[in-house]
Amino acid sequence: VAPPILKTVLQEMNAGHMHRLFGYHDKMESLPLRPSSNILYGIEHLGAYSPLVMKRYYETIGRFGGVNDSVTVQTTFPAFIEERLKLLSALDVSHILSSRSLSHPNLQPLSETPKTYLYRNTMRHERAFIPRQVQIAPSWDSLKQMLMNAQFDPKETLLLEPEEILKVPE
Repeated sequence: VAPPILKTVLQEMNAGHMHRLFGYHDKMESLPLRPSSNILYGIEHLGAYSPLVMKRYYETIGRFGGVNDSVTVQTTFPAFIEERLKLLSALDVSHILSSRSLSHPNLQPLSETPKTYLYRNTMRHERAFIPRQVQIAPSWDSLKQMLMNAQFDPKETLLLEPEEILKVPE
């Protein structure tokens, strides 16, 4: 049986508003539309299957909680997501399905059922963009810290480690 929220998600897809869905839920909660069922409806989902996740992904994007890990899932909070909406937008997240109510001026509520909220992200989100500047981080740890900073906008700045800049042809 399809969850009621699916009707709204499919309407958003058919109207051309849906790019990528991000599902947020607390460690002890679940969502009615799981990433594994998104494929049945052609819904792109921000997340990863744990055996294929590299440590760096887990330490950054995995902090949003979108890693399907059989051992543990990182717990995050609504404020963490709201403060990093720029990063989610850069990852082409057009919609957030959440088990918690979110409050951000760029999140338009579309549907609400008990413990399920669907929001449209009204920030600009696209599959490709050209950052205006490059910043060389001295180490992975510093790059990770810059990337996950609430004020960081990946559409404005490309972060590279010193060895990566050497790969760019002159």
